[in-house]
Formats: sequence, structure tokens, C-alpha cells
Amino acid sequence: GGEPTLVPWLLDVLVAAEGAGFKEITLQTNATRLAKGDLARRLAAIRGLALFVSLPAHDERGANAVTGRGDLHGPKLDGLHAAMEAGLAVTLNHVVCRQNLSGVGGFVDWVHQEFVRPLKGLVFSCALPAGRAWEGARATIPRYRDAAAVTLAGLRRARSLGIPAHVAAICGIPTCIEPALRGFPEPRLLVFDRRIDPDRVMFPGCSRCSWCVWC
Repeated sequence: GGEPTLVPWLLDVLVAAEGAGFKEITLQTNATRLAKGDLARRLAAIRGLALFVSLPAHDERGANAVTGRGDLHGPKLDGLHAAMEAGLAVTLNHVVCRQNLSGVGGFVDWVHQEFVRPLKGLVFSCALPAGRAWEGARATIPRYRDAAAVTLAGLRRARSLGIPAHVAAICGIPTCIEPALRGFPEPRLLVFDRRIDPDRVMFPGCSRCSWCVWC
């Protein structure tokens, strides 16, 4: 919880992490403050720092449908451009939900046109029955089969445009629904290991699947 760029000691923590020898540091942010002052430049001075930014739609109307805060879309784009101009590596996270299900292909084309500088990656996640999404489950959470189809199409379109595209290691779509998704694993999935959260339930057959950690 919370936007890290609002924390006054953020840069101190990042400098300490760099000094402790971390080679890769990921900052998950909404990017809305990165165009203000010299924040983007100061972040870019941290060796190994990359940004992970959720982008639910390509316009204010779509962002408002998903998050209820379409007013943040413009500042988010300004921040993303400022970050990339400063030399920061940026991964975009596109969370597929009922509100944007029909627009995934158009979103990928827009990303290709909007960001001239290359992205570190484009990750496709899926809205899961947890947190705020669960409160409005019928309006937000898509059928996995529907989400898998548009996600696979989006991944293939992104790769065809030269965008490094992956399915999220966390909040991804179970690959038994669409095995072709296994061709687009997020790089960290290959070395990822974790215990199953207590609010997650797997079917008995899942234990025999080598991809069960994805789910």
C-alpha cells in the first residue's frame, strides 16, 4: 500500500539498496509525480533501478472505466515520458479486466506509437478475485477463457511490433486454460519460487503441473 514517490525518504532507501550491492531494483509506481522537478533524473542516477507502472488503458475514458481515476492518465503519461527521457528502464503492466477486455489489441498498437524509446517490457496481468476487484467482481473480473484469448492475441501483436511482452508471474492466467501462454513467461518466473497464499485454492491435479507456481 501506497505510492512510493510520496515517501520523503524514498531516494535514501534506494541509495542504500544500491550501496548494499543490489544489482536490480524495481520501483512499482503510478508515475504521476515523475514529471515534477528533477525526480526522474534523480531516480535514473540509481544503478540498476527500473520502474514497473500499471497502465490500464490508452486514454482517459478507458482509465476512468477501470480505476475511476481517469484524471491521472495525463500525469501518468507525462511521468512515463519523463522517466524514459531520463534513461530509466520502464515495464508497463496492463491488467486485463472486463472494462478493457475488448481493447487489448488497440492498446498494444497505441503503446507502440506512443513510446518511441524502447520499453523494458510489457506485462499482461489479469484481474483476480481479491482486494478491490473482488468487491466489484461481476463488473471487473473476466472469465479466464475470455481473458486468455485476448491476452494471447495482445502478446503476439506486441512481439510482432518488437515489444518484449510477457504474462505476469503473479496475477497471470492459469496456463491450462491456454497452453500457448507458456511461450510468454515473465523472465523472473523461470527462477520464481513461493508458497501459495492462504486465500488461493488449487485443484488436486495442479500439483502435478510444472507451471502451478504461475497460478
